[in-house]
Amino acid sequence: MRAMKLALVGLLLLSGMEGVALWAAPPTLPNILLILVEDVGAWELGCYGGAAAETPNLDQMAEEGMRFSAAYAASCVGGPSRASAMTGKSPVRLRFTEDLRGGGVAGALQPAGSGAGLSGDDVTFAETLREAGYRTAYVGPWGLGLGAGAPERHGFEVVSGAAAVPQSFFSPFGLPDLGDSLPGTHLGERLTTEALRFMSAAKEKPFLLCFSWPTSHRAEDQRSEILEKVKARAGEGAGVDARVVAAAGLEALDAAVGQMVERLRELDLTKKTIVVFHSASGRWQSSGAEDEAMRGVVGTLWEGGLRVPLIVRWPSVLAGGALCRVPVISTDLYWTFVELARGVPPVELEPDGQSMLPLFKNVGGAPRPFFWHFPHYHESGGRPSSAIRVGDWKLVENFEDSSAWLVNLIADPTESTDLSGKWPKRTAALREQLKAWRDQSLAAMPSANAQPPPGPADVGAAAGEVPGGSAAGPR
Repeated sequence: MRAMKLALVGLLLLSGMEGVALWAAPPTLPNILLILVEDVGAWELGCYGGAAAETPNLDQMAEEGMRFSAAYAASCVGGPSRASAMTGKSPVRLRFTEDLRGGGVAGALQPAGSGAGLSGDDVTFAETLREAGYRTAYVGPWGLGLGAGAPERHGFEVVSGAAAVPQSFFSPFGLPDLGDSLPGTHLGERLTTEALRFMSAAKEKPFLLCFSWPTSHRAEDQRSEILEKVKARAGEGAGVDARVVAAAGLEALDAAVGQMVERLRELDLTKKTIVVFHSASGRWQSSGAEDEAMRGVVGTLWEGGLRVPLIVRWPSVLAGGALCRVPVISTDLYWTFVELARGVPPVELEPDGQSMLPLFKNVGGAPRPFFWHFPHYHESGGRPSSAIRVGDWKLVENFEDSSAWLVNLIADPTESTDLSGKWPKRTAALREQLKAWRDQSLAAMPSANAQPPPGPADVGAAAGEVPGGSAAGPR
């Protein structure tokens, strides 16, 4: 089955060659280190202007590589975005639009169904790269299914910490594919050790390492000394609120990034390795500040739920301090990595994704539309909706009342003013384009709820601005 899937990918890649300039591949295949996290918005890192967390290692990555200012997650929740990055398909076409542990929030509509992760027919970039001679590893939370959806079934020969939800973020972890460490060892530290071990063992051959950071929004899952440091910076009288917890998690992740980058230097692999940092979903919680750069949070299709950090470091190719303003999306990662390994450009399975390699050389492609579809409710207050971005214009369509919210992201980056009444023709055209995409993709839609809840309070805050008070467990 795997050989048949890879043969199909090869045919698709070749079919996309006509009229396209080939990427000049390096003489040796580069190593690929993909660092994934969830629920981190674009403006939370220091290099993006964030002030709550100190992220010196990620900031250094940006100084030495390229930072993307208009990078999007393929979904407003992490699991479908991860699947999209792995396969190059949109969550809609994967039939996977909600986190495996999501759902259960009631509303005026009956949410659409969602799949149980990856299927046996989905091809990941790990399968393609392993066929090309790469050693492959996945370290950390997976969240894309078990059985046919497990990482071992999708090209990863080494897997650590992906088999289940941890019983604890401190050893003993209770993970069947990750041994315990000394008492008090944090899960993130243990996973980092596994990543470092793989890099050292695989240094003689090109490798793909996907490092997935364990995200938690609970104070008890963070290192107490980091929490205290962040709280002290917040000022006298500051408590351990959601922002402090998020900042503590980011600082622990940043330390892990520093260790991995340093290990590449020790192994003399810095110039031979492309390092990519990407969040699979937007910010978890709004601070409520009036000067916030974005509206919305995870679980909503506002920019706060979709706009994420993306940093690429590749010293042999990228000049330091580069800034790319061209919009990109999670789905593009698959096509980028496949092109790196195969030396040929990927086919664009419209409109799911395309390679970012031309952007590394400051060669932008033609503008393309971006689509999102979330036919579910979310504890953050998110409601069933779809969205489209074309150029600087973005439209969010709410399925509960069939309303549309139109904004120009350059003039109104906080999406505060609806222009649908002022621009009725543009609104109608974007809604028609969005519907055509849903129809073409066979998107699952919500339906009428025979027993809707008594009031809107049951689905969270209006417009999905701030999540509810309950903290998420390990992801």
